[in-house]
Amino acid sequence: MYDKDDGLWSFSYPSPEQFLEPWQPRIYNSEAAELLIITYGNGVPMALRALKELEQIDGEQGRVLDLRWLKPLNVDAVALHAGQCKRILVLDEGRPDGGIGEAIVTALVERGLAGRPIRRITGKDCYIPLGDAAKLMLPDQAEVLATARQLMGV
Repeated sequence: MYDKDDGLWSFSYPSPEQFLEPWQPRIYNSEAAELLIITYGNGVPMALRALKELEQIDGEQGRVLDLRWLKPLNVDAVALHAGQCKRILVLDEGRPDGGIGEAIVTALVERGLAGRPIRRITGKDCYIPLGDAAKLMLPDQAEVLATARQLMGV
């Protein structure tokens, strides 16, 4: 009934002075310009761990854009940060078709940012099983790191 890792999802709420405006993304490592990972939800800590590993292994840094809101999608913020980075990785736990990842890539193309390398990682196109089997269908840190390294050419 209980898993030893059940408590890993718990966290403290941010203090009032850390409040972010609604519909505004949160940016991690805003000075990095080589790679931008656009994600949300569970993808944020996964992307941050993968980038930490990328820096340890290859000395490369990346920026993470945490969307925080999916509807309305803040296309202006996505385009602003994508325009400041050389490579873009969209990390979406949803399915490959009809998900937020597709909307992000479409927004990048429509804003004229398709001239840079863009990759997308999504969940598998299937029903998500329960329990540990769900992990087989969702993106993981190793996939994020491998795709980031491929984009960076390392």
